[in-house]
Amino acid sequence: MCELKARIRHVNGAYREPPELAHQDMITIREKFRKYTQMLLLHARYPGNATHYDELINATNAFATVAAVDPNDFEFQMLYGVRAETQRNLAAEGYNMRVYVPYGTQWLPYFSRRLRERKENVGFLVKNLFRK
Repeated sequence: MCELKARIRHVNGAYREPPELAHQDMITIREKFRKYTQMLLLHARYPGNATHYDELINATNAFATVAAVDPNDFEFQMLYGVRAETQRNLAAEGYNMRVYVPYGTQWLPYFSRRLRERKENVGFLVKNLFRK
């Protein structure tokens, strides 16, 4: 996709996928996310990094700075209502920020499914409900 200069939405996924399709432990997932983020920042056309995790956001910012990647050449993507202050801070720092809003008749099943898929999702939501 990088050779095609395709637009890529790079997602730190929340769904439990079979082991033959996806990494299973968070250490490996985050390591691969950082690796592929770097590749996309250098070779893709305007990638979107979809994550709510500070560790991955900070790694993206640090790499973009060191590699002299213009903040206008990529964006962060997050769900509406999750980490709103982080979203505002990233935008204030000059990063592009896309905020997604689940809508329609299936928003509640979507939200519930996201929470059920990985136990980490529930902890992440509870932790961030009370975060400033």
